[in-house]
Amino acid sequence: MSGLKSLQQILPLKQHPLPESNASSITTNSSLEHHRATLEQSDEVNLGDYLEQFQEYNQHLKQYKERLVPVGEILREFSDELNNLSSSIIALEQQSSNLSKDSKHQKDVIEKLNPVILDVMIPPEIAKSILLGEITPQWVENLKFITEKKQTIPSLPETKSKEQLETGVKLLELKAVERIRDFMIGEIRKLRSSSKSSSQLIQLKLLEVKETFQFMQLHHKQLADQLTTAYVYTMRWYYQSKFSKYLYALEKIHIRRVDTPVLGDHKSGEYLTLFDKRAEILHSDQSAIPSQIAETSPFPYWVEFVFNQFSLALVDNIIVEYLFMIEFFFQGNEKDSKWAGLMFKNVFEIGKEFLTYISNTADAYGILFIIRLVQSAEKKLHEMHIPVLDDYLNSLLLILWPHFTQIIDLNCESMKKAIVRSKKVQGLAPISTTQQFAQYFLALLRLSVNQAEPLVTCITRLRNEYESYLAKSTSLTSTEKEVFLYNNYFLVLSVLKNETANPFIEEQIEHFQMLTDAYTKH
Repeated sequence: MSGLKSLQQILPLKQHPLPESNASSITTNSSLEHHRATLEQSDEVNLGDYLEQFQEYNQHLKQYKERLVPVGEILREFSDELNNLSSSIIALEQQSSNLSKDSKHQKDVIEKLNPVILDVMIPPEIAKSILLGEITPQWVENLKFITEKKQTIPSLPETKSKEQLETGVKLLELKAVERIRDFMIGEIRKLRSSSKSSSQLIQLKLLEVKETFQFMQLHHKQLADQLTTAYVYTMRWYYQSKFSKYLYALEKIHIRRVDTPVLGDHKSGEYLTLFDKRAEILHSDQSAIPSQIAETSPFPYWVEFVFNQFSLALVDNIIVEYLFMIEFFFQGNEKDSKWAGLMFKNVFEIGKEFLTYISNTADAYGILFIIRLVQSAEKKLHEMHIPVLDDYLNSLLLILWPHFTQIIDLNCESMKKAIVRSKKVQGLAPISTTQQFAQYFLALLRLSVNQAEPLVTCITRLRNEYESYLAKSTSLTSTEKEVFLYNNYFLVLSVLKNETANPFIEEQIEHFQMLTDAYTKH
């Protein structure tokens, strides 16, 4: 028991106090005797009473003194405890000071050891992610950590920890290659699954972790090449399947056929007047119609519309595929496009067969519109630096230009035959063929863009054939014939002058102006 608690038990708080009047004067036995002597000397004080009181006080003092004896013992014990406590506090202070010094030393040691420990350690959560985690952008970040860790190994001192780190990094790299292989095979298989897997969604998923394939190329190039080949051939099947189904839907569309030459055909009026409406396809921003709409549409369409649907779908897919291949498989450093020939070979064949099928027509406008659409696609792809469609588009032009030339030949032949089967013109007014020719001729001129094109030769031949036809179509006298020719050439000239001029139209205006001047009306 502590001294303080012992003191509280011996001297409780509630005690009988000494009388206030004498408490301060009663201290020791010697003071009592002194007081008695003083009283005896005083004649005025009753000595007996004082003695009795002093004895009573003395008795009380003895009692209190007896009671104070253990208090003294307790105070001594308390003093000893205080001394011990003071010694303990001093010892604790010394220990605390030593601990502070040790803590600072330990902190210094930790700061020096931490970089060394971190250099030779792979965090367990990163290792677990590489082994078992889903391949996501975060997984790629963990893979980068392993790569960076490998780069630090040569700079480490030769220790057991370095050997263990090398082994751990190598094992994780091998496991990463295995997991990337399985991941890519799984995504490629989705493209061949019976479910309606969108290739673009799969490509977006692959692009999120494109660094995985770069890792594969660095650590196992043969396997990376095999995966690239597997993807290319899978997409070859994928696109062939998709475009075959789309082509089947497009073949259900009703095409407005033009089976006979325009010039010399009295039914060609509607065909000629619809040129402006049809020409809008060259400037409109369209997207390919879904196959479901193509199959069920009850409306007839011109040949260029049907071709454009297939072309839009092909170009859009080519652009997406090319950009994906360059970014994912070639990291922006593609050296050739051999993969495109393999991937789209069957689709290109389908496209050429489809063009041959729909271009079996005498519709010069339609064929020329298709030519301009092909050239527009070429320009767009060149601006985007995508060369994989060059050969295919050129092959289409090799089909289209000869066919367009044949259509012009048909119209020239039609005018020749009209001379034979029709009666000679007796009037002086412009004939219907001139009106047809003017509109037809102007439309071809409006679609002229290049002096080196076959179109220029075709236009010149068509114009010469018309002039020959006009001269042979009448049996008028010489003077009347001049008036007849003037009237017809003036009509053609008027039609040409009403159009916004381009270099080709200007050239023809000069030509027909010269003819009208030659046959000035009398």
